[in-house]
Amino acid sequence: MGARANAAIGATAGLAIGAAGTVYLVNASGGSVEQYAQTFDRLHNEDKKVVIKGDCASSCTMMLGYSNMCLDEGASLRFHPGYNSFGVFWVVNPAANQLMLAHYPPEARRVIDAHGNLTNQVWGWGAYPPLFTIKAIEFPSHLCA
Repeated sequence: MGARANAAIGATAGLAIGAAGTVYLVNASGGSVEQYAQTFDRLHNEDKKVVIKGDCASSCTMMLGYSNMCLDEGASLRFHPGYNSFGVFWVVNPAANQLMLAHYPPEARRVIDAHGNLTNQVWGWGAYPPLFTIKAIEFPSHLCA
């Protein structure tokens, strides 16, 4: 793996290198949409296999859009719209939301929409928007073999 990808992995919470260069994304709580997109692009370009295990929340869920990833059958994906937080108040960030949505393949978009889409609430009180959880088994084409 290149030095740039190693640096990106160190900066993106939840990523670890396993046997044979497989990258494990374990209990990732999310973070910067842009940073995750850059990291996932690098891993995809380097043809690294990525396995999502445990909870995968927020920006982590963008990995669904990459052909080099798979979901452990026990994984859970937690979705919410992209947002900006202002202490106890948050507002949907349309650019971040679009970047996240652009990474989801049609199958994932259908499952997400069936559970409540990512844009039905544009602001609220609290540290972050409400999350909804979808189990990996609802994404059968993304399960690890």
